[in-house]
This record gives sequence, structure tokens and C-alpha cells, in this order.
Amino acid sequence: YGEAVIPDDGSVATIGALAFANYPYKSLAIPEGITTIESMAFSGSSLESIVFPKSLKTLQDHAFVDCENLKNVDLNGYKEVPYGTFYDAKSLSEIIGLENITAIGDYAFCSCESLTSIDLGANLTEIGQQAFYANFNLSTIF
Repeated sequence: YGEAVIPDDGSVATIGALAFANYPYKSLAIPEGITTIESMAFSGSSLESIVFPKSLKTLQDHAFVDCENLKNVDLNGYKEVPYGTFYDAKSLSEIIGLENITAIGDYAFCSCESLTSIDLGANLTEIGQQAFYANFNLSTIF
């Protein structure tokens, strides 16, 4: 029916599980006021770019799994990348805001084939099992 719009008036705080699964459009603004993104909320979507709102408090597992067109992500101060968050985001090549990350979960960036370099930042204390598995082009890690 057309591209979706998430109200930015504070009336929506949670993006539910599978809410935008297989979303066919390239863009969707996630406004301030969103505090939770549930499991697989955007799985298989065609989104190309995501900016986390600063209000985000909870990001559940596999939120952006199979987002093959996702090219860049701005974590915008968020502190953790949970289990399988960007699993199979084959086009992901830019991740902004990793300097605040304290933990990267299992399989978080698994099969992100376009990722060539990553700066993990000084706050990182935990990297989960196979967090960067099958990233054959990842050649530089700071």
C-alpha cells in the first residue's frame, strides 16, 4: 500500500516482532521515542540504511536478519549488538557508532560479505561466538 511511516509523536514505543519483516521499500525512519525493537522486526526487509534512535533501550535478537540490501547502520550510541542482529546482511559495508559498543553477541555480523573494515572501539569487553563468521572480505579490524 506504500511506504510505512512510524509516528514520531511518542505514540509508538515498540516495534514488534516481525512488524516490518519482508518490508519491500528501501527506507523507513525509526523516530526518537522508540525504546524497543523486538526479535526479527525487520527480517528480510529491503532497507538500505538504518539509524538507531537515541531513545532505543532494547534491541532483541535477529532484528535485522536477512536484510540483504542493508548498506549502512548508525548505532547512534547504542551499547550492545545482540545475537544474530545483522546476520546475512550481505551488503552491509558501513557501521557507524561502534565506539560505544560494549558487547557483540554470537553471530551478530555473521555473513556480512561487504564488510571490509571495522573499528570496534575501546569500550568493547565481549565478542560472541562467530560474531564475524563468513566475512571473507573483512581485512581490517581496529
